[in-house]
Amino acid sequence: MLRFMKTRRLLLLASLVVWTGCGQSGGVSSSADPEEIFRQSRMSELGEILSINKAETKAPPKAVADLTRYQGGWPAGYAAVKDGSVVVIWGVGVQDGVSDKIIAHDKEAADSGGYVLMQDGKTVKKLSADQFKAASKASNS
Repeated sequence: MLRFMKTRRLLLLASLVVWTGCGQSGGVSSSADPEEIFRQSRMSELGEILSINKAETKAPPKAVADLTRYQGGWPAGYAAVKDGSVVVIWGVGVQDGVSDKIIAHDKEAADSGGYVLMQDGKTVKKLSADQFKAASKASNS
């Protein structure tokens, strides 16, 4: 399991390096500090967790306990939810193609901006506090 986690981290790091070199909009710039890269990466990990959870259970998670089984493969994403630094909108699952609604966000996003995960489970954005407040949030209704 440890070897899997190391390999996964290396692949994630390699993909970030390639991603930053491709000049994609919204990507991490080559001058981004390590904290920014980490915050964006943990949100991406959470997106993977939520996507895998959907595939396995066919139901959206209702609490952090529903995600516990994924902590070994995606430790940063899971830890951020467990310690409260990332807030998940519980009871709402990821949905392909829905990249205009927030499903998870940094705890401080409403006050000082931060990273958000969109409902497609793939799109990660950094928003200002005003952008966050104006953005659509996913809901289970």
